[in-house]
Amino acid sequence: MKPTVEWIKEKYILFNNQFFGNYLEMPILKTEAITANKGQILGQFSINPNKSVKAKRNNMHMFYYDYYLDKDVYVNHDNFIQIMNPSITLNTLWDAEEIYWETTLLHEMCHYRTYIDGYCPKKPHCGEFVQWADYITIASNNKYKITTYCDCYTEGRTMDDSVITKNAKNLCGIYVKFIDFGNEGNIDNRFYLVKNSFKDKLIEQLSLIFTRRNFEIIICSDPNWAKEMVATTNLTKTQRTVWTYYDTSAERTKKAIELMNNYPTEKKVVHAQTSNIVKERTMFSDIIKEVFNELAQENDVVNILPGKNLSIETPFE
Repeated sequence: MKPTVEWIKEKYILFNNQFFGNYLEMPILKTEAITANKGQILGQFSINPNKSVKAKRNNMHMFYYDYYLDKDVYVNHDNFIQIMNPSITLNTLWDAEEIYWETTLLHEMCHYRTYIDGYCPKKPHCGEFVQWADYITIASNNKYKITTYCDCYTEGRTMDDSVITKNAKNLCGIYVKFIDFGNEGNIDNRFYLVKNSFKDKLIEQLSLIFTRRNFEIIICSDPNWAKEMVATTNLTKTQRTVWTYYDTSAERTKKAIELMNNYPTEKKVVHAQTSNIVKERTMFSDIIKEVFNELAQENDVVNILPGKNLSIETPFE
């Protein structure tokens, strides 16, 4: 199913009563194509302040300056709707079973709950978010398992063909299979999703990283593999240059690797060397960097900007 605004409103009222004690005011409810994060998310909570809102750094309490009153006015439960214009949007790029839309809606309502008293979380999935997520999971007897990432609700969704084609474009799979010590199915095996343009650099780096291990590299850059892999696993997170999957026994990753058997692959065996090991974590330090840094300590206020999933738009990690 694809949700409608009417469906969202009906479920929102039900969940607000069931889990939040009717504490959450009605936000703007929308259904539209969400293309952020390569369209991977099923939903998002956003704020769009109509005033220049800031937050005290010591407690992240949001406020704005009222020129008529000539003083700072704090955002709270009573004025949150009026000042912050919150909204919840579900992604029409996806067709999913109702349970996944319900879980996504509850996920976004947890975000809303962390904001409505006027405090801006330093992290989107802060401790308060986790507390509400755990509460709903328990209160619903595990019917709704709220995670910290909305793109984890994947089992029951399908992707439009146009989105599959877009996400599979220029995508390459690289499976690193360790063969030392006669250990097949080694827990150290890993799977990488990379852009084709970065394939050769990654393979070169792998030889420098695992210098004391014998391993086989299996590469599949066939576009038909990429399309089938995306369609059946939803492993489409190509906004980064490299995505690493350390657990190759996980169902989605295992499926992506198994599909390689149906398409042409390149194979390369790399033998152990004696040089020092380079930590994998530093391999892409020049490519993958932290998005947000803590503000300098001398700054005691933070600008609260319009944003998707909240403090992701403020300069906090």
